[in-house]
Amino acid sequence: MLKHWVSALGFVSLVVVGQVAMADQVVGTENLGVSVTEDQLVAFGRSVTKEVLHKTVYNDHHQKLGVIEDVILSPEDSASYAVVDIGSFLGIPRHPVLVKFALLKHDKKDYILPGASKDAMKHLPKFHYNPADK
Repeated sequence: MLKHWVSALGFVSLVVVGQVAMADQVVGTENLGVSVTEDQLVAFGRSVTKEVLHKTVYNDHHQKLGVIEDVILSPEDSASYAVVDIGSFLGIPRHPVLVKFALLKHDKKDYILPGASKDAMKHLPKFHYNPADK
């Protein structure tokens, strides 16, 4: 009889410990982990590092305009702007410009900025990060 109680107690301990280990990590009142629902959303999301950064931007005539160097997020955490470097090659000084992210069309591995030209991009004002952000 004692053997059955010890086995039952061991099973209950495993279930309780297993459930504690599966709970979200918490510091104070903030969850550090993600819920199952959020985890499923992330699984179908896109990685900025893998799919956006350092990708070439072309116009609709497949002329290279520049390379995406950064993505600026809105206060609501959505991609608002892409920082496109249009002059970091062939000895031309860096000339990063802002482009509305919604205007960029994803084409397999690169991005298309319809209606843009190299000349029009050169005339956009140079983008500078806020010195307070450094």
